[in-house]
Amino acid sequence: MCESSLCRRLRALAVAAAVLGLFGCAEEPPLSTQPAPEDPGSAASKGRGMTGDQPPRGLVTVSFAGSNLRVWPYAGKDFSGDGTHLANVFFVGEADLLQIRAALESLDGDRTAYGFPSELPYNDRWHDTPSDARTGYAERAGWVGDVVQLELGDDSVAHFSLLLFQTRQPFGGDGVWTFGAAFLEYLPPNGVEPRVIDWETAEEIVKADFLRSGLLDETTPFVPTGTIHSSPAFRQIPRAFYNQLPQDAIDAIDGPPKPVSGPVPIPSDGRGIVLNLARSVPIQPGLATYAGIMPVDQIMRQPICASGGHSFVRIVGPFNVTMLMEVTAAGAYRFDAEMRGVLTMTPVDISTEPPTPIGPPVPVAVTESQQASADERGSLLIATMVHFLNEAGAPLMEVSHLTVGSPGAKFFTSYRECP
Repeated sequence: MCESSLCRRLRALAVAAAVLGLFGCAEEPPLSTQPAPEDPGSAASKGRGMTGDQPPRGLVTVSFAGSNLRVWPYAGKDFSGDGTHLANVFFVGEADLLQIRAALESLDGDRTAYGFPSELPYNDRWHDTPSDARTGYAERAGWVGDVVQLELGDDSVAHFSLLLFQTRQPFGGDGVWTFGAAFLEYLPPNGVEPRVIDWETAEEIVKADFLRSGLLDETTPFVPTGTIHSSPAFRQIPRAFYNQLPQDAIDAIDGPPKPVSGPVPIPSDGRGIVLNLARSVPIQPGLATYAGIMPVDQIMRQPICASGGHSFVRIVGPFNVTMLMEVTAAGAYRFDAEMRGVLTMTPVDISTEPPTPIGPPVPVAVTESQQASADERGSLLIATMVHFLNEAGAPLMEVSHLTVGSPGAKFFTSYRECP
């Protein structure tokens, strides 16, 4: 039986990962100029596939101390060039994926000296977490996956996330470039899926933690990038979701008073930050595993073949969850997770309290797996999802697979079978 702090975190995260990672988070269309990919659920295209042979449009150059990183300043779900998140933090110097991970996980949760309150999620410690598979792009590495995924806070309410992407782009004598996507998500009390509500505070949290770490160069610890993102906002918080936010969450993001009558843009100043790491903390080898059965009882948007924009369901049932996380003495990282179960899905009306069933329950068989690895040679992310809803006379299916090797194969496929 594993009793390390990492294993305890994995147990605490397993239920949320099963529901939130399993079905994914409903995304608002990004406020970028990238074309939206074809809807795989449309009558014209029940399936689609793409390879990562071509770079996305809109590459930018991030420069520091005479070194340049040519990079896509977003992260996405596939290779379409449709950005869902901002790539807003860049690390140079002693900035390998595992060095960044070790630096953040070595810190305590006291950020009061930097103006953050002593409450969740601001006073938590960083920990590994299973998250949605995301793609990024850097010119030397090509398309890359977020093989290291870190979280700060209570996954069941509000949490900061940092997704890290390996570039293998040299910096200085023996340093490297790494980039990441930092953001704040919130899950309202009624259990609907979490959504991004902030970019800028998340960026400040990461900067504050590296200032606390003592690892930054004293002469030039950090610099802002030029304008590389959509500004003055990127993506929106839907009206109904925003009006459910508690006042402290609205205060934290300097949001307008509620109720609002339309979607609320998520502010972005268009710039990221470059953190100059002159030192590192020791990388601790270790192995953590977890296997268990987790209960699920969640109200969320219908994950398969929803009939409209406001289709909600209650998902109930047990989940079999297995996870493994390893850092080897040679400095290699591996993460494997699988979530599998047959759940019951019931359509509900969320305008009532509690939500009222408005249709018969149907079984949903779900499997999702994610494997990630990284070492000095490169990185690999593989994510597979299968949903099968056995509705009488009309089975529904949704399947997707993402492979991002750097170097290596890069392809994405998805398929939906709806009535």
